[in-house]
Amino acid sequence: MHTRRAIILLGATALVGAAWGVATLTAGASAPVTGQESFYLAFLKVGSSSGQIVTTGVFTDAGTDKSINATLDKEVFKKGSFEIDHHLLSISPTVNTTTCALIDHANGPVTLEKGTGIYKNLKGTMEATINVYYVTKRTTTGCDDASTPLGGFTEITASGPITD
Repeated sequence: MHTRRAIILLGATALVGAAWGVATLTAGASAPVTGQESFYLAFLKVGSSSGQIVTTGVFTDAGTDKSINATLDKEVFKKGSFEIDHHLLSISPTVNTTTCALIDHANGPVTLEKGTGIYKNLKGTMEATINVYYVTKRTTTGCDDASTPLGGFTEITASGPITD
């Protein structure tokens, strides 16, 4: 009688354990996470095609921004990467001819795409702001805005809903 109860109890325990294992596996399966994300980018070297990026929100990370072309950048992190399409942003820098300072601001949507690694499912459109500050070389005839700037930086912020 005790043996039979022990077998039933062991069987019930195994069944509960198996059910717990299935529930744990199901709960552990990664469902898409949706929420607000913010990006902060800085290009500190004049003429550089790469900068630094910090992200906060659904995921927090730090990495490198690499310009692919005039409308596409690749964000590279230790565990993956993704691209930012910013073709809808238009920047038309103007130079102050008195100070030879180049200042420009632009706002518009950017799209996240082509994720790899832990960012392979990343999708979203964010609102971005770009601020460009440079100083150009002064000549006897005015500002030489065709030459490499003497110094400056670009800062970019973006925020919006994403799904990862």
